[in-house]
Amino acid sequence: LAGAEVCPGANHTFTSTAQNASSYQWYKNGDLIVGATSSSLSLTNITTANAGVYFVKIKGVGDCAAEELQSSSATLVIKDLVSIAEQSPSVSFCGATTHTLFVETSGSVEGIEWFKNGVKAGITSNSFDFTATETATYYAVVTGSCNTVIGTIITVTVNPKPSFSTPLAGAEVCPGANHTFTSTAQNAS
Repeated sequence: LAGAEVCPGANHTFTSTAQNASSYQWYKNGDLIVGATSSSLSLTNITTANAGVYFVKIKGVGDCAAEELQSSSATLVIKDLVSIAEQSPSVSFCGATTHTLFVETSGSVEGIEWFKNGVKAGITSNSFDFTATETATYYAVVTGSCNTVIGTIITVTVNPKPSFSTPLAGAEVCPGANHTFTSTAQNAS
């Protein structure tokens, strides 16, 4: 028998290649599996409850009917689905700012790919630092051997800093005259 690693929801069949066998009985973790009496054992829609060590016992034929033989053991491992346990929240800044985005994962992770505004950003780690100079959306795609999970969209908003577009100009005025100073500003309230 050969062991296997399978994804939750998959199917798997153990097959005995016994010769001169009159009967078969399958076991899991040393316990008899009721009704499992053929040369193969098929497991469908596998869950973690199916994980364990399997073997089959056979009995001989004819004069060897009293002979009982046990196969080698085969371990069935159920792979973990990947998930995102936590990730960076959306944030808002005044002006360009250095920021860190992160994603915490669980399960059998094989890869992480970050996207910026829907395009691959070329970042394949759990976290990264960058200087946010413009408003953008980010998300991580986490891939495992059994599934792929897409993170929630993280919006990084960069609000422009207030600034003067025209400097104040000095003036010479006569006593008693009126004068108005005017400031032209951008991104001011």
